[in-house]
Amino acid sequence: MKAGLPVPFAFLYILVSLVFCLNASFSNAQQAPVKAAANKYRAVHWTIYDGLSQAETSFILKDVNGFVWIGARNGLNRFDGNLIKNYYHDP
Repeated sequence: MKAGLPVPFAFLYILVSLVFCLNASFSNAQQAPVKAAANKYRAVHWTIYDGLSQAETSFILKDVNGFVWIGARNGLNRFDGNLIKNYYHDP
């Protein structure tokens, strides 16, 4: 009796190994830009203690001048990179 796997199992073993290797190489290639972008951006959690007019916001938009506009139910907030300025409705 010969040692090793029968021919159908050997073929299956080679096929699964090839698929695993290709999947590993593609997943590493896809993760490289994400790692580079992770060093470029950071997340900041702003609250009412930082100057927001309300804790719940409706939208966030960055304009061409670099201001970040944050809309809330009771006002509009403008963030310039350092300070948050609030704008309220004046009837």
